[in-house]
Amino acid sequence: MSSSAYIELHARSAFSFLRGAAIPEDYIACAAVHNSPAMALTDVDGVYGAPRFHMTAKKSGMKAHIGAEITTEDGSRCTVLVESRAGYQDLCRLVTRMKLRAVPKPAAGNVVVRQRPGAAKGIVFLSMEDETGIANVVVMPDLFEERRLVLVTEPYLLIEGKAQNVDNVIHVLARRVERIHPITPAMTSHDFK
Repeated sequence: MSSSAYIELHARSAFSFLRGAAIPEDYIACAAVHNSPAMALTDVDGVYGAPRFHMTAKKSGMKAHIGAEITTEDGSRCTVLVESRAGYQDLCRLVTRMKLRAVPKPAAGNVVVRQRPGAAKGIVFLSMEDETGIANVVVMPDLFEERRLVLVTEPYLLIEGKAQNVDNVIHVLARRVERIHPITPAMTSHDFK
């Protein structure tokens, strides 16, 4: 079997954080060294490297296949390749839909901001912080009225609801709000001199 008989159909670029190491241009250069007539780039949950991959392949006379490795609702992954511009558009829509789907997920942390704008018709917005960062929480008026005292006074909350991760920003539409009792240490910390 000659090296030109092999075509890589499942490569992840460095744009797939912690999954791929090479930039799209390096993949094309490597494929050209091995006289490969084509190659596919399938970044994880996106087409991040596709434009650079396509342009570099076009300049070198190589066929660029574009796709993505899509994470399904159960956490498994499915690799998808497209055949046409319409297929690419469909893939982009699929990636967008996948990233916007709401997944039930609790959020817990320290409330750093509470807002109830007059123009928001009773909707309350919270920003909560934990060790992973900030989550934006939306509390509808009926839930706010039901849990008003907890939402207004408690510094630590557990929020359950629908969560969305858009560009690594977490948004939660609250369905349930509970107070968290922080663990108070038996001894206070000491400064060492």
